[in-house]
Amino acid sequence: MASAFKEVCTAERATTFMGYLAAWQVLLQWWCRQQDVVVGVPAGHRGHPQLENTIGFLVNSLAIRTRFTGDPSFTDVLRDVRESALEAYAHQDVPFDHVVQAVRPERRAGGSAPVYRTWFLLEDVPLPDWDVPGVRVEELEAEFLLSVHDIKLTLVATGDGGMEGGIDYRAGLFRDPTVRRLTHCLRALVTLLSTEPDTRLSQINRTLEDLWEGRDEARKPRSWKEVRAQRVSVREG
Repeated sequence: MASAFKEVCTAERATTFMGYLAAWQVLLQWWCRQQDVVVGVPAGHRGHPQLENTIGFLVNSLAIRTRFTGDPSFTDVLRDVRESALEAYAHQDVPFDHVVQAVRPERRAGGSAPVYRTWFLLEDVPLPDWDVPGVRVEELEAEFLLSVHDIKLTLVATGDGGMEGGIDYRAGLFRDPTVRRLTHCLRALVTLLSTEPDTRLSQINRTLEDLWEGRDEARKPRSWKEVRAQRVSVREG
């Protein structure tokens, strides 16, 4: 599936990062019933040669915005995401705090990040096999604590050309069955788009609705505002 999806991206002169970001935003527009979706992504912030060997956490945040108007195909969405991403990374040296000051978004209770509430990360270079003579090396999975994002999708390339990942989420906002169902929908969506990238958004949304209704007890919120209300009620309770 990963190799076929990569071919779809390459045909549109897009990277796999752009492709999976577009798929994630397509899923979110259906899930949240929103035509305007903003997702936060990291920028390496090492565009200057003098910073390449600098030790430290030099990461900036970018907001990638996609508007879903009419009934575009996924390839249309992918082209839009590609242009938005290229423009955003062309200005990646602008501190995110400056963007927030210029946009002046409505601040939300609960410590959520301004501008966006969901995060996307793709690590397209597989981790190396650590082979240190005389040393036993074991990879440990660290628990990710969401501080400013309500939900985060992380994808990591595997050595065999595949892709694996997971969704981190705020337990006070989403239930485990809900996120598992969302993960299932994302996997099915990427599978569909790998072979039928010209599928229209209306058909994609119908397919996602059928997938959702075919699974068990979790309830999909009708809108993002409803999600926010659920979150407030949990915290106040």
